[in-house]
Amino acid sequence: MPNTVKTIQAVSAPRARPPAPPRAPLTAEEKKEKHAERVATQEKMDKDVEWFSYTHAKATELGIKYDKKARYFLDIFFQGGVHMVNHQEKTNPYNAFKAEKAAQRRDEGETGLKAQGLHEQYKEEYEALTEADKAALVERYDQLKDDIPKIRRDTPKARIRDVSNTVRNIQMLFHGLSYRVGIEGFFCIVRNTTDFYMGPQWYFTSDALQQYMPLAVRRKWDTGDVGTRLEAFALADCDTMNLLRSTQQKVAFLKGDIWDRVLAGLMSITGKSDIRMDYIYHEESIVLKYGVELVGWTCERFVNPSELSSSVTVLTTLCDALRDGECKWVKLTPAERRSWKEKWDDDVAAGKVIARVRAARFDIGRKRKVAALDAEEDEAPVTGGLEDDDEPNNNNEPDGSDEPTANGPIIDEPDDTLCHSAASKTPEDCTGAPKVKAATAALKAKAARTRGTAKENIGLGGRDDDVTRAALDQLKRRHLTKSRAIISDSDDDSEAVRTNNDAAGTPVSAVDPQVQFIDPSLTNLAA
Repeated sequence: MPNTVKTIQAVSAPRARPPAPPRAPLTAEEKKEKHAERVATQEKMDKDVEWFSYTHAKATELGIKYDKKARYFLDIFFQGGVHMVNHQEKTNPYNAFKAEKAAQRRDEGETGLKAQGLHEQYKEEYEALTEADKAALVERYDQLKDDIPKIRRDTPKARIRDVSNTVRNIQMLFHGLSYRVGIEGFFCIVRNTTDFYMGPQWYFTSDALQQYMPLAVRRKWDTGDVGTRLEAFALADCDTMNLLRSTQQKVAFLKGDIWDRVLAGLMSITGKSDIRMDYIYHEESIVLKYGVELVGWTCERFVNPSELSSSVTVLTTLCDALRDGECKWVKLTPAERRSWKEKWDDDVAAGKVIARVRAARFDIGRKRKVAALDAEEDEAPVTGGLEDDDEPNNNNEPDGSDEPTANGPIIDEPDDTLCHSAASKTPEDCTGAPKVKAATAALKAKAARTRGTAKENIGLGGRDDDVTRAALDQLKRRHLTKSRAIISDSDDDSEAVRTNNDAAGTPVSAVDPQVQFIDPSLTNLAA
């Protein structure tokens, strides 16, 4: 990539000029002759300008007299005229009047009348103008002067040259931006007047982008055909209505345009990009909620554009009002918003308008289906055997009915097990039909899970692990040392108690009744 890229034309001339051919280099003798000619010419000029030396002498004299530098007076002598030829800031109404009359005569085809002739012919008409008319003349003339540099329409040839120069500059800008930043794009320029002919001007930053366009639009893409269609649209004043043929197409286009402009204005004034227009409950959902009002609606009724009249004239009038800003959204003041609210409440009370009411739920007053499904899941049988927290009781002897069924193996537990759970509503006879057995097994498993959860949450007194037993043994030995006369226990008995507790699976807190604790804190810990 080159170090420097020329991104825009260096010469800002409006028309393209061919480059001048390079001149032949001069020889040394020719250069000496040219130099001698310049020196002789300068000497002649100095002799002719006799006042030059006098001016310098006068500037030096004035500088000494007024304690200034000689350069100060030289600037006054040579550049003081700049203030005399300064641009006139204020426009003369009479000059604006004559310029307007001359332009009117040119448009009518009358030329050849000079400024003196304009003065003699239109002097009385100017004197009859009021001050307001003269001010309007000045304003129009200033606007015309501001627009002259922007619109340059001399001849068809000059226009084509201007377009070519501008297109070349845009291409250079795209090229440089692609090198500096990294962009891809394209542009198309077409004419919108029949005063001259120019084909559509296309430019793509890369050929791959042009080849991608048929894939992007998912249809046939012909760059020349698209450019011709754009040119036809531009020649039609960029108005889609001029391209539509039937009245039905025009009505559909106008209604869609009205709908889009109303919604776009509502989004702009509320700042909400996800807002939706409500035509039925307009006052309640839009005016009172957001404090905005649509003014300048040209139709009799404010309804959805799809319900408006199919008259092209009526729809065009409303669309033009929305486009020109005569029909627009405005914010309400707090007082206006309160007035709208009071009027709305009065109309609702009088029955003139109907407020928006949320539709009632179809299953109101009935049990929700979600709750019913939860109940069915609680009553459903176990289908996958034991869960992680289900521990079978190996101390119970089987009753001969432990063969697997369709709902999983049946787990038998003692009868007093079900008394500790809310699921104790089981049949007393557990040897009934298979369905009853399956339901009984599910309830027993649920009761076992409930007991396991309760066992984990009963605290330190219900724990049965090495750490807990060691802590309780240490406390017990400490109290045995302090009260040997009261507590009668032996190491063998303690070991027997610990062994029995481990075998039976009961907590260590259930100590033999012969061991009596004097300290209440140990009793609380055991509890």
